[in-house]
Amino acid sequence: MTGHVPEPRTPRRLDAALHDAGLRAAIGYWDSLRGPRALPARMELDPAALRPHLQDAAILELSRPGSLRIRLGGARINALLGMDVRGLPLRALFDLSERARVSSEVEAAMRAPAALLLDVISPAPRFGRPEAELLRAQIAILPMTDADLAPTRALYVMGAVEGEARPADTPHRWCTTQMHKLLLTPGEPVLSDAPALRPARRGDTAHRDETTSETRGLLARARFRVIEGGRS
Repeated sequence: MTGHVPEPRTPRRLDAALHDAGLRAAIGYWDSLRGPRALPARMELDPAALRPHLQDAAILELSRPGSLRIRLGGARINALLGMDVRGLPLRALFDLSERARVSSEVEAAMRAPAALLLDVISPAPRFGRPEAELLRAQIAILPMTDADLAPTRALYVMGAVEGEARPADTPHRWCTTQMHKLLLTPGEPVLSDAPALRPARRGDTAHRDETTSETRGLLARARFRVIEGGRS
């Protein structure tokens, strides 16, 4: 196993690469928002519809080339890194050995546009940790447009983490073992048969203003929910 990001695979659908049912549902919801377009708009994203995944989700912003940051991050993402990830560059979630490559691949996917699915482990192989002690997960990075219809936003969703996240090992930073890159074509779904998330209740719809939704809406409240079994 190498310590660098492998060359992306380019499947026609993500079905064969996905092994996390919850992550599949989140990708299916994002895919449903696309309609006949290549990308959905960030403000179409309804946090209430994503409620089961809010603690594992983040909103990414590409403010300029080379500046890809986390606008908002869920509680489990914060817990793995041991800090609030708001405002941090995306590369902070990954091992030092592959930060530049991951950032470059995500920026390229947002421009293409393309959906990314990452198979990740923690810690990186260079630490020599036995296979049985590794954390494993899948992460989807799904581009979206901003208010000006520019592809400067992305939904980051982490699937279930396999393994025991020991407090002594914090911060847990990911190392990519496989990357799947699916170019997005208008009207072409990324999954063959996506399960739908439960529709949001009428009172739970997202604010139409992005900043308001991230400071006072469900996206903001998700950060402060208690993680069962977390550190005291």
